[in-house]
Amino acid sequence: MARADFAVITFNEHLGDNESDLGFPWGTFVGNATTVRNFTIDGVPTGLGYLLIQTYDVQSEDHRIKINGKDLGGADVRPHPTGNKWQTWMDGIESGVLKSGNNTIQIVRAPGGDNFLINNVTIHWRVQS
Repeated sequence: MARADFAVITFNEHLGDNESDLGFPWGTFVGNATTVRNFTIDGVPTGLGYLLIQTYDVQSEDHRIKINGKDLGGADVRPHPTGNKWQTWMDGIESGVLKSGNNTIQIVRAPGGDNFLINNVTIHWRVQS
């Protein structure tokens, strides 16, 4: 039997090459990668997990999400078809990526001219009960 748990991680960070591109004063400009954020899992994670990521104005699908230094693979952050819009994207987390205790998450910008915001990321997992 397993029980579900989650963590909400707030970034409020602007990734890109142009600090004045987006005009959101609350979005701290960080350049090519977000600040590494920590979250704790009490218990032993089991099976697959997933995350929901809130983004603004993503134009490339090559940006990466790393949990505990491991790239989640595939298209981690999808572009919005019309630009200048908020969206929430879901990405799977393979079994074995999450661990008991301290975990880390970071979003890494792909090379190019894309400027976008990361607001909140909610990570969901199951633990053995």
